[in-house]
Amino acid sequence: MAEPGADALRSRIAGNRERQRELYGAPLGDHVRRLTSALGISQSRLARTLGISPAMLSQLVSARRVKIGDPAVLARLLLLDQRCHAVRVPPEPRAVDALLADVARARWQWHAPRVPAQRAHREPHSGTAAAALRGIAEPARLAAAAVALGPGFPELAEVLRQAASSAGSLTGAPVHRAVAPAEAVAALAAATAPAGEPPGWRAVDPATWHVTLVFHGEADAGVLARRLDGAAGGAPAPRLRIAGAGAFPGVRWAGVEADDPEALARLVTAAGGEEEAFVPHVTVLRRRRRPGPGAHPDPPAPWASHRGPWWRPAEVLLVASEPARGGSRYRPVHRVPLAEPGS
Repeated sequence: MAEPGADALRSRIAGNRERQRELYGAPLGDHVRRLTSALGISQSRLARTLGISPAMLSQLVSARRVKIGDPAVLARLLLLDQRCHAVRVPPEPRAVDALLADVARARWQWHAPRVPAQRAHREPHSGTAAAALRGIAEPARLAAAAVALGPGFPELAEVLRQAASSAGSLTGAPVHRAVAPAEAVAALAAATAPAGEPPGWRAVDPATWHVTLVFHGEADAGVLARRLDGAAGGAPAPRLRIAGAGAFPGVRWAGVEADDPEALARLVTAAGGEEEAFVPHVTVLRRRRRPGPGAHPDPPAPWASHRGPWWRPAEVLLVASEPARGGSRYRPVHRVPLAEPGS
């Protein structure tokens, strides 16, 4: 015989889980179990990393509580979720320790937007909201804001998700990228074909697939081109292949491996990026701006087991992206050739 109030408690917890699904894309228990399993850590250690008490995290996991009240905790959870995909399986203890320490050091701070004087009177159509948001906030903070606004303001949350995604190019903003050769693209296209376009998601055109090294925001393309010439011109081309799968908020991607990670890191640094923040990938799916009520919350990635052919990029492109129907149109503005190792 059920205890008095047991049915009411089960109903409340079921409702709380659905509320968490609306807020975070899945019940928090699912997120936490996936992270602890992938990293090989206890729930208590995850709590310490996030900056929340183990008891409170347990309440959230069991859905006795619904929301993560501290935005810093949510930001760290999202940051860990993003970077967890770069950890090898099975996880290496030292890599896990370094990742957790890095996430634990992350701090949530509000910063007043810094708008250059020359941009103060720019016409509204000269850039996108996502581009402006990327200029004033870190990806983890943008993703946390998207989660918080999602239930009441889904349109604004989608803009924040797009801004948070490190895979999306800024409109009119210079981007350094490397383009995969035809055989690597064809192999990945075959691996991603079974995914199709899940409800609420858009498949990225394989013709635009690339590996983004760094975003530069509203920077002067001429200055960037000269800097790239000096830093990366004739640099050894790293040997790469497309392998595995991962996700950012609103994005599903295929991973990129380097047989010499340090060589790829040097190229990222030469392009003006930060090695620690770089997650090499090729974007495969994007969540639609208006996904609709039947949108798939977490589409499968049938390409996760894919291991493509090895290749070396012939050059690094400085690219400007421009708005276009169904996505962005990319316009190369400068090319810097790379060298074959030993040549």
